[in-house]
Amino acid sequence: MSTPFSDIYTKFTGIMKSYSLSALNINVFNELIGIWRDKASSIDFKGCIKDLSDVDLTGEVFNETLTSEEQWIIAYSMLLTWVDYQLNDEYMLTPHFDTKDIRVSSLANHIDKLLKVQEKAENRLDKYLESYNADNFDLEG
Repeated sequence: MSTPFSDIYTKFTGIMKSYSLSALNINVFNELIGIWRDKASSIDFKGCIKDLSDVDLTGEVFNETLTSEEQWIIAYSMLLTWVDYQLNDEYMLTPHFDTKDIRVSSLANHIDKLLKVQEKAENRLDKYLESYNADNFDLEG
C-alpha cells in the first residue's frame, strides 16, 4: 500500500489558510509544497517508524502506508516550514517606510503574528511527536 502526498497536502491546507499560496502559479506551488513535505519527512520526523524516504515522486506517493497520526505530524511540520518561509521572505526583512510609518508597523505586526503561529505550531508538533514516540517505544528494545 501507499500514501498519496495529496492526503498530507489536504491536511496541511486544512490547518493553514494562505491567500498568498493560493495566488501562486500551480508549478511554483507544487515545487514549494514538495520542498516542505520533503523537509518535514526527512528532517523533522526522523523518528517515524516508517521509511519516509521510500517515495515515488512520479506517482507522488509515500510507498509506505502512513497512519493519520503520521500524516498530521508531517502536515504540522510543513506548517512550521511555511512560517519559516514567510519569516525569511526578503520583503519581510527589509524596512519599508511611508509618510506615516504605517507600513513598518503593519510588517512588525505581521511578523509578530507569524511568530505566534510558529510557537503554537511548534508546541503542537512537539506534543504530537512525544505522543507518537511514546506509542511506538519498544520497552523490550
